[in-house]
Amino acid sequence: MAYIDVVTLEATKTYLGIDDTSRDTEIVRMINSACTYIEKYTNVILAAKAVTYYFDDNNCVRVYDFPINSLTSPTNAVRTRRGTYSFYSTSTSSATELILNVGYAVAVDVPSDLIEAALEMIKVWFFSSESRAQTNLVPMNIKQVLDLHKRFLL
Repeated sequence: MAYIDVVTLEATKTYLGIDDTSRDTEIVRMINSACTYIEKYTNVILAAKAVTYYFDDNNCVRVYDFPINSLTSPTNAVRTRRGTYSFYSTSTSSATELILNVGYAVAVDVPSDLIEAALEMIKVWFFSSESRAQTNLVPMNIKQVLDLHKRFLL
């Protein structure tokens, strides 16, 4: 699945109130950017993908990404859920990488408020680029929505 399956071009154009195709490439780029931003900010992965994590010296790794679909390698890694993260450990001392499939596999499972946040971010970016106005790239109300899903706090 790709970001365009989660936040479709058609839904985005409807949200923006446009119907011509002249800026479709730009809108798709904004969809990808908004979804990437949401993932990096929240650790909620909107589209399923394989991700590689690295074991520390104790053969352990914390994974904040969500949802976790499956373990690819090493197959003997043990998962323990701890609050907003999963803790993986392995007894294989030669293991350096943990490979997981993470993210929503079906677009309808993505929380609707994250899709709305992406659409609102795209709207701000789209109309700011037209007017060349200086605005916040991510409005405070969107950050508040994203904060509700944030899995890693400093």
